[in-house]
Amino acid sequence: MIGMQNVAFDKANNTSVEPTIIKDGLAIYCIGQDDPILLMPYPHGFTTTSMAEGALTSLLVSLDRKVITFDPLGAYRSTRPAQVDLPEMLACAEETLNACQVSGSVDVIGHSMGSLCALAFAIEHPKLVQRLILIGSMSGFPAIRRWGMPNNWCWWKDPEYWRFAWTCEKSI
Repeated sequence: MIGMQNVAFDKANNTSVEPTIIKDGLAIYCIGQDDPILLMPYPHGFTTTSMAEGALTSLLVSLDRKVITFDPLGAYRSTRPAQVDLPEMLACAEETLNACQVSGSVDVIGHSMGSLCALAFAIEHPKLVQRLILIGSMSGFPAIRRWGMPNNWCWWKDPEYWRFAWTCEKSI
């Protein structure tokens, strides 16, 4: 096991976060200190970086949260072959919590398609979820097929967007 990582992606030094644990080919990250929060990754796994290196992770760590996440199977640093289905994502999330020795319920957060996985995790494992936070959730593929993907999705890379969204959530 590699020591706990305390910072997410460091763009200034062009360094990336290494997995805290690699368990049977599943890359697992435990980043930060204090209150654990499960960050559900994007299930499609072809985004530009791991969730562990993203703006949302950096913000959560700066708010004294211990971000627990994983690379989807077959993507980034996970080498286990992927089936690419929802039961696999839910099993990986549960495996991640167990590997990071999280007992009891945790906050679960998901963005975009990750929010659909977070919702499914909350439905399947309600005793493991303290609070569910869904950001930019969608109603599924029929909505995308009907309306198309927005052309202005660059905002999700801006750390200030996440800071605003998280601050609003905490004040409610």
